[in-house]
Amino acid sequence: MTAPALGSRIRRAREAAGMGLRELARAAGKSAAWLSRLERGENMGASVRTIQTFARLLRIDPDALLLAAGKVPPDVLRRLQDNPGLCEMVRLWADKEKTR
Repeated sequence: MTAPALGSRIRRAREAAGMGLRELARAAGKSAAWLSRLERGENMGASVRTIQTFARLLRIDPDALLLAAGKVPPDVLRRLQDNPGLCEMVRLWADKEKTR
């Protein structure tokens, strides 16, 4: 996925939570302009920590939000780094899913 996917997910979750853009930005320690650019897919500079903060504030799955940004959850990344063979296992699983 791409940054626009991240931004649209954040916007939908923010609106569903009844939060204003300024309110969420302030709670996350970001400017409203920064968050607005992120929601429009123009800001690709969200860190893992920032994405996790948005997930916590919006009460949504942080892994899904990280993946929408094209990032791997840190605990998963550590496991993959410790055991690169897991990458091939994921590929095989994904290929099996495609044939279903």
